[in-house]
Amino acid sequence: MRLNILEKTWVLNPVRRWAAEYFEVPKLLSLGGSLPGARVLDVGCGGGIWTPLIKRYFQAAHVDSLDLDSTMLRSASSRAEASIVGDACNLPFADERYDAVFSLQTLHHIEDWESSLCEMKRVLRPGGKIYGLETLANLLRHPFWGSWMTHPEDNRFSEESFVLGLRGSGLQLEGVKRLGKWFLFFVATRVADKN
Repeated sequence: MRLNILEKTWVLNPVRRWAAEYFEVPKLLSLGGSLPGARVLDVGCGGGIWTPLIKRYFQAAHVDSLDLDSTMLRSASSRAEASIVGDACNLPFADERYDAVFSLQTLHHIEDWESSLCEMKRVLRPGGKIYGLETLANLLRHPFWGSWMTHPEDNRFSEESFVLGLRGSGLQLEGVKRLGKWFLFFVATRVADKN
């Protein structure tokens, strides 16, 4: 699902980058640690504000950016090694290509978010991590705040249903931090498949 004009304005706003750098990065680092030399995929990258943050604070060596909206990717293309138009439910990458996947405020835009988690797991090497921040259903259904956002109405998640979705996708939850009642930071790991 593409962002509406208000959401695009927020995603491309310098205040959003400030919040990411000084508030969100420390929370995710505390949950999952840094990724020295890692190859990373940023799913739903928007304007690409996270690419330099992933390199600087998480110490990744390579970041590819993916978004459904080609206009958003224009902003991201100067920051990433590769900027790809693509669907988070059908990632155009080989199995086990990445050491980590970042999904920041992306999954709540996707009706079939569980399929997206399965795709993220597929492109992760065993032991690889997903770093994420998500908006929970109670904000999306809020009479005031929810009216400003365009999101699928079906299959929205609470913290509990999201954690179950992570586990159902074959991911192991490493850490979770709730921000108030509306947002959830998480890190999950792809465990090795049993043969």
